[in-house]
Amino acid sequence: MANTHFAGNLTKDPELKYGKTSAKPYVNLRVAENRRVQKDGVWVDGDATFRNVIAYGNQAENIAESMKSGQRVIVIGDERARNYLPEGAKEQATIVEVHAEYVCPSLEYGTTVFTSTPRAAAASMPPEYDEADIPPVE
Repeated sequence: MANTHFAGNLTKDPELKYGKTSAKPYVNLRVAENRRVQKDGVWVDGDATFRNVIAYGNQAENIAESMKSGQRVIVIGDERARNYLPEGAKEQATIVEVHAEYVCPSLEYGTTVFTSTPRAAAASMPPEYDEADIPPVE
């Protein structure tokens, strides 16, 4: 596991889902990390890196309730690779995902209002989550 942090824009509205066997909440996010580069002394948009992010539990529910496509977010989490069998494929593929410890709105270009929800007894990613229960980002 490699700890990582980055900022980027959500590419679509978060959709709350539930594990196939555990029925525990999670959300898959796709975040575009945009880089600025200097060309001939002028700052321009460079290539974007698209990252797959998974958030779990109460955090997943709060993300689905409060974040929308295009919003700038800050993500802190562990980068992990896992194998899966794509639908209709004969060979396994590898996907790299960030298992989010935190997903926060960036205040670089906007403001937010925080609303506290009832505190949960469990952490945002309980150990009973099974990665096989969660399909890769589509």
